[in-house]
Order: sequence, then structure tokens, then C-alpha cells
Amino acid sequence: TAQMPVTKTHPRTKAKITQMQPAFLHRQKYMNGKRFGMFTPNPALVTKVQSEPITSLMAKRMPMIVEPKPWTGWQEGGYYQYPSSILRLTNGEKSAKDYFTAAHEQGDMKQIYAGLTALGKTPWKINHDVLKVQLEAWNSGEAIANFAPLHPDIEVPAEPEPSTDPSPRRRWLTEVREIENRRSGYHSQRCFQNFQLEIARAVANETLYFPHNLDFRGRAYPIPPYLNHMGADNARGLLVFGEGKPLGAEGLRWLKIHLANVAGYDKASLQEREDYTMARLDDIYDSVRNPLNGKRWWLKSEDGWQTLAACFELAAALDSPEPHAFVSHLPLHQDGTCNGLQHYAALGGDKVGAAQVNLEPGDRPADIYTAVLNSVNEAVDIDAAKGDIIAKALQGKLTRKAVKQPVMTNVYGVTFYGAKEQVERQLRELIPDLPRYGPINYLDLSHYVASKIFASLGSMFTGAQAIQTWLGQAADRISTSLTAEQIERLTSENSTKSPNTLRSAAGSKPSAPGHRKRGPKTKVIPQDVYSPAGLVGQDRLLVKSAKPLFKSTVIWTTPLRLPVVQPYRKSTSSSVTTSLQLIALQEPQVWDPVSKRKQLQAFPPNFIHSLDATHMLLSALKCDEVGMTFASIHDSFWTHASDIGRMSEVLRDAFVAMHSEDIIGRLREEFVTRYKGCMYMASFSGKSAVGYEICRVRKELKSSLQGKSGELALEMERLKLLASDDAEERAKGEAMVTPGSLAAKHADICAQAVPADMAGQTLGAIPGQPSPVSAASEDIHFDNSDVEATNTDADDLDAGLLLEGEDSLETLKTKKQPIRDNKVYVWLPLEFPAVPEKGGFDVRRLRQSKYFFH
Repeated sequence: TAQMPVTKTHPRTKAKITQMQPAFLHRQKYMNGKRFGMFTPNPALVTKVQSEPITSLMAKRMPMIVEPKPWTGWQEGGYYQYPSSILRLTNGEKSAKDYFTAAHEQGDMKQIYAGLTALGKTPWKINHDVLKVQLEAWNSGEAIANFAPLHPDIEVPAEPEPSTDPSPRRRWLTEVREIENRRSGYHSQRCFQNFQLEIARAVANETLYFPHNLDFRGRAYPIPPYLNHMGADNARGLLVFGEGKPLGAEGLRWLKIHLANVAGYDKASLQEREDYTMARLDDIYDSVRNPLNGKRWWLKSEDGWQTLAACFELAAALDSPEPHAFVSHLPLHQDGTCNGLQHYAALGGDKVGAAQVNLEPGDRPADIYTAVLNSVNEAVDIDAAKGDIIAKALQGKLTRKAVKQPVMTNVYGVTFYGAKEQVERQLRELIPDLPRYGPINYLDLSHYVASKIFASLGSMFTGAQAIQTWLGQAADRISTSLTAEQIERLTSENSTKSPNTLRSAAGSKPSAPGHRKRGPKTKVIPQDVYSPAGLVGQDRLLVKSAKPLFKSTVIWTTPLRLPVVQPYRKSTSSSVTTSLQLIALQEPQVWDPVSKRKQLQAFPPNFIHSLDATHMLLSALKCDEVGMTFASIHDSFWTHASDIGRMSEVLRDAFVAMHSEDIIGRLREEFVTRYKGCMYMASFSGKSAVGYEICRVRKELKSSLQGKSGELALEMERLKLLASDDAEERAKGEAMVTPGSLAAKHADICAQAVPADMAGQTLGAIPGQPSPVSAASEDIHFDNSDVEATNTDADDLDAGLLLEGEDSLETLKTKKQPIRDNKVYVWLPLEFPAVPEKGGFDVRRLRQSKYFFH
């Protein structure tokens, strides 16, 4: 055990006493009523590390001072001595590397390598003017710009008097904990900012390079984590391009526009932004001459350090003998307008949505957040006129900031409930001191506003909403599918099992006598409980039993041929007994079952992220080809002031080239090829006509399937006959009546149940609204006795599914549990819906939009 000397003062003699103590201690802590054992550092070790940081552990992956090694393989690129993988993957995720390696061997990664190499070879250097101001601000200990205060002025509430009511003390303890967390946060922030400043001082006279790699979706990130252009405002303000270019007339104009942008005046026309800067030259010069002791105009902006850097650059250019010939090093930004919605509008062909995110040309920049705010305010006024007290409380009080975050994150998968929380945080600032309970409270207000925001988005982006739904349906089918190999193994093993018992066909090996295997237990189910009637009522048990078999993750290829593998799986833990305690270790593996919820909910935003990553890399490649300096922060692209016009053309051309292709149609073709031969578990509403027919046929087939391998094998037999070259066999297959044949015959798409995990996941979707399924099922009236019979018959379970789970069969027989959704589950060939029809927006009009990125 590692030990360290600990010196303390004797309380009586005041003598210094040193003794050896363990560097790490074993402690037990109760959390949520459960006891947990943990290793904690000795308090003396914590103090030592805080006062004497171990630089050898911290100073990893620093900025390079030579041009990075060009990328040519999995770990061939970036640093010369400390190789990094080209993809950032989670622990245990090996599939993405396998697919990447296969693509590399086929020669498909050349553009990816070239794009990352182009990003990494952009030279940078430290802005000495800003560094000097930052050091002075840091030493003052004040909260300047985004610098954390050295001694935060946070008032600690007085401790309440002793009382029989414990509530005041509990509230006081909660407030004290929050204050301590804030202080700790400020301390951590200062430590990190101090480290950034020390790195900047160390390389102040060097030319820097940031090698890049990708996350699993293809988004590029600098590998050096401490100081890079993707950092916070203080890091961005410190960095300028290592090579300069003369401004020229256009460059000087764009420099003025850039200063207005970083100062927060970025919703006006370009001419108005230029005028804004020229009208504030006195404030700009004061910021340069007296940044900390003057009027501090630059601190009024949200991005203070970047504003100060722009002030220094513009003042130096205007003071030079020839401003147009001034050599500028400052990176100028071109930012997309809610870039995710730009991609969705182009994919769906939404004319209204395209105009709101600047895909359509216009005299002024459109602002989707203001458009949504205006739509919400109109709805509020209408409801207020009808006497709605919630609407009356909100009239005239909503701001652009109140709707911005829900709009911005809706495209990336925020749920309705998440949007409510975002709105509530803003409402607490706009309407403070509302009572927690009462007719007007934050919960009701936030629900109302979020509903109006989602309704507005749904009306603007109807095509995008259809695309999101299609992506979600595809992910749902893939994540509940079995591969052809799994099906073959399941049906063959079922037919050879003992007639008395069936075990899970997940491929587990038999245990040796006397050996107790830890982990999930395998259920032993009597053969006589299997029958084809049991996917209604017993659906929860069977779906639970099928989940361990669902191992197909969503995989697609970007337009740059990068394979993207979603890593979301459910890993199990293994218990290891030690002399101190029982330790649960979790080691993710590629054979773990997928997490259906994460696969489904993450696919639409991840797919959009892969498209914006492709757009960025295409732009980087073209800029490198024509000799322009280029850097990016996802959907914010940087270059020299003199090259802004040329870069804007590159960005438009790359976007138009991407979306001129049938991206969703190509994705569907890839899915059809990749998942050929799979079967998925489709769900239908039990109240629909096809659901009723399936239940009736299952009841009729119940006795005929006794002792057979079950419904899955029956469906496979039917499909095999239909695919036969023998006309007689095809006719036999066509004559077979199975749940799958009924589902295929009816083609009742509206009857297919919408996956619960898709609720609130599409643009404008609000949980609780009538879905197409329920609407289609409202007018169907029939005798539901067959459905009820299958719901209550505990012996009618399908033989094609092998049971594993926590609920025993006997428990389910005796427990009378309510039917939650009355779904009917059917094995169907994995096919994908037709691609939604595209709207009338022509993406080529984008070439005339000067506010596409601005």
C-alpha cells in the first residue's frame, strides 16, 4: 500500500509530529439508502496535489510547434511521438474501428485523411496584446469577462434557530451546499484558466499547430485539450492565425462586420453592422488604450475577449499608413443559422423553413428564433383575448432568449420535457418570485410556452418532421431486428431441443458441474407453455426475453464514405470479490444487446451531425486546394478577412453539392443492402383491424403449432416458400395464413404502433397529442373477445422467442397486471418505409443567399 508522510501539530504540546499514513483510504458512504465502498485520497495528498500539481500527469497532448504528421491510417497522423486514434470511441466499442479499417483497406478514407490533415496544418500564434490584458486581469482576481473571481462574493445565509420543524434547516443545508458547489466551481474554473495562461506564456513566441481527429459521427476536434480555438472565449481571444494576409478593401469591411458580430450586433444587415462599428470608434479606441481602466465597453459583449481582440486588430489597421494594406492575422467567423435546421430544411424541401434559416436569399438575415417568438406571441395574444390566465400572464414578457434554446436543441433530439425545463429556466429570470403552487406557476407557464414553440416549429418544417419520423422508424426497426445468422441458429436450435425444456439461444456455453456463473440467470421454461397466441398480454414478457437477442446497431455511411456506428448498447456488470468488498466491473462488449431507446432517439441528431461534419470537411478540402487558411468549430468557419467572400462561395457550393444528391434515398438503399435477410419485431395496435385479425389467426393456429419451433420459424418457412423458383412451392407459401402474412396483406401502416421512444422526438411533436395510429383506430368497432382471451391466457406464449428475464412465468400467471398499450407483436422481414416526399424548395437558390453563413 502506498504511504506518504503526514505532518500535524499536536493539539496540546504544539509540536510537529510526522507519521506515515496510507495515501489512499477505504471509506463507506450511503447514497440513496445504499452503502457504497470507495477509495478516497488522504486529505494530505489532496492538499499536496492542489499546491504542487503533477505537471507530468497534466501536460499531455500539448499544441505542436511543428506541422502535424499527415493522416494515413488509424493511428498514423497527428503527433509524431504520441500516436492518437483517428476516431474517439467509447470503452469497449470495437465495431467502429473494424468498419473504419475495412473502409481504409478499400481506399475510401482518402478524403477524410486529407480533410483532417488540412485542418491540422493551419498555423496559429498567441495574440500578445490580448495575453497582456488577460495576465493583468487574472492577477487582479476580479471576475473579468469569463474569468472566474478569486474570492467570489457569495453571501452565506444565516443558520436557522433550533426548531421542532426540520424543514428550515434542510433548506439552509441545501443552500449552503449550493454555495459550496459554486465556490468549488469557480476554483476549478480558475485552475483551468490558469493552466491555459501558463501554456500561452510558454508558447507565446512559437508557431502552433492543432492536430485533429474525429468523433464517431465524423465531427472534427483538436486533439490538444487545454488551449485550442474550440475553447471558451478567453482561449479564442488568445489565438490568431500564424500567417497574415493584407486586408484589402473587402477585408477591412469584413473586419468591421466581424467586430459587430462578436459584440452581439449580428442580426442586422451587413451594412448596418459596419455602421454599428464605425459609430463606436471612440469606445473601440478606449478599449485598446485602457482595456481595464477605461470605459470597458468591450466587456458589455457576451464574447468579451474576442471583442477585445477585434478592437486591437481594427485599431491597428485604421492607425496604419494604408489600412487596406494592413497585414491581418485575426480569424474572422462565418456562422450558420441553426445549422441543424438548415440541413433538415434542405432534406425536407421546406420552403417556409428554408426562408427562416437563410437558405433563401433576402435583404436582411432571417432569424428563426425571432420568427418562432413572433409566432408564439401571436398565439399568446389570441389565447389571452379568450380569457386564458396563463396567456395573460405571459403577454409582452417573452423574449428571443426564452425560445432560443428549445428551438436550437429541438433538431438535436431534445424532448418536450427537456424543452419545458429550458423554458422554465428563462421564465424564472423573466418573471421572478412566482409562487410554486397556484393558478399561475412556472410549471404551467413553461408547458404552455413549450407547446407553442413546438407547434410553431412543426408548421414551419413539415418536410423535416417527416424526415425525422422516417429516421426514427428506421432506427426502431434496426434495433429490434435479428440477423439472418441469428434466425438460423434460433430456428435450428429450437428444432433440436429437448421436448421438455428450452433454454436461451444466445450462444452461452454450458457451465461445468459445481460452477456458479454470475450474471443474468437463464430461465428454464416448460415446453407446454409455448403457443402462437401469446404476443398480446404476454408481450411485455416476450419483448423482455427478446431484448438480449437484439444486437444490430444503426450503421450508415457519410457522403465522404466514413462508416458511422452508433455505440449505444446495454452492458452487464461482473462481480469480483476482494478482501475489502464486492466490486462490480462493467466491461462493454460488441456482443452486448443494443439500447433501443438510445439507438432510436440518437439516430436523427447523429445523422444530422454527420452531415454538418461532411459539409465542414468538404469546405476545408476546397479551401486548402485554393490556398485559403481555414479553421472551424463545427458550424462556425474561420478564415482571413480578405478571404471571407471566397470562403462564403466555397461554403455554398459544398452545401449545394451535398444536398443536390438524394441523401435520404441513398441512406435507404444502404439500409436495404446492409440489413438484407433480417427480421424485426413489428408492433401493431391491438385495436386496429389488422391487430384483431392477427389475434384471431393466432387463436386458430394455437393447436397446430404445438411442439414446433414457433411463429418465427413459421414466418421463415413462408418466406422461403415465397422465394422459391418452384411455382407449386410459391403457391403453397401464398396460401399460408400467418400473422406476418396478414400484416403484409393489410399493409395497414397507420395500424403500426408508434414506438414509445419516439414520443416528442420529431420537430413540433408534443407527447399526448393524437397520433396517426390512434386517429386511424378511432372508428374501428369490433368484438374484442379474442384479444381479451389472448390477454388473459397465461399459457399462450410464442415458441419463436426464448425467455430470459426477471419476472418468472408463475409470477405473471398469478399477478393481474393492467394491459398498458394492447400492442400486437409480429415478426416481419426488415423493410424500410418509402422516403417521404420532398417539398418544393430548390437548394440551388442558396447560392444567392448572402446570409447563409454570416
